[in-house]
Amino acid sequence: MWLIGERAFASKHGPSLDEHLQRWIATLELRMSRMNAMDLDGISDRAAAEDLVQRHAIQPLEVDIGAARDGCIPVRVSAHNRFDYDMEPGDPPVPGFRVTRAFSFKGDPALWEMKPALIVTHLVRGTVKGRNFIVGADVPEEVVDEAHAHIRRCTDDLPDCLVRQADQIRSCRDEAVERLTGLIARHRAG
Repeated sequence: MWLIGERAFASKHGPSLDEHLQRWIATLELRMSRMNAMDLDGISDRAAAEDLVQRHAIQPLEVDIGAARDGCIPVRVSAHNRFDYDMEPGDPPVPGFRVTRAFSFKGDPALWEMKPALIVTHLVRGTVKGRNFIVGADVPEEVVDEAHAHIRRCTDDLPDCLVRQADQIRSCRDEAVERLTGLIARHRAG
């Protein structure tokens, strides 16, 4: 069954999550280099670094998996390039449904496109619309129940992908604090 949309966490057109995070650290280092001594008075190097990281933090996606919403709307299904429904190219469109599962999320929508350092082998396809990540398929009406089950199976790895993303972001934050702490100490000394 073909799902609508691009692969999530796949970096087809943009930076990987690691590239994005390294650019973020470079931006923090630049911000820190522009700080004057008065900005750092009365605060330890580490506290100043933690404050800078916290003020400009990248937040991992937050998705309430348990609140996923299933949907089903009528559509016409075309046989064009579809060999999975025993339809021949050139057959007229048939009555069908767009079967969907929508996940509300908080965070930067671009994070859905960024490949984490560690990924699972099966990546779900979907579309970001507003604050929803939607997984769906257009299917003939006789396979609607099968489509719902297929979409549920395809989204089983989503929590694992989100945890891996959050772990990578958290690790990068820790790295940023360490790097900035050293830079601040050299900035004060120098």
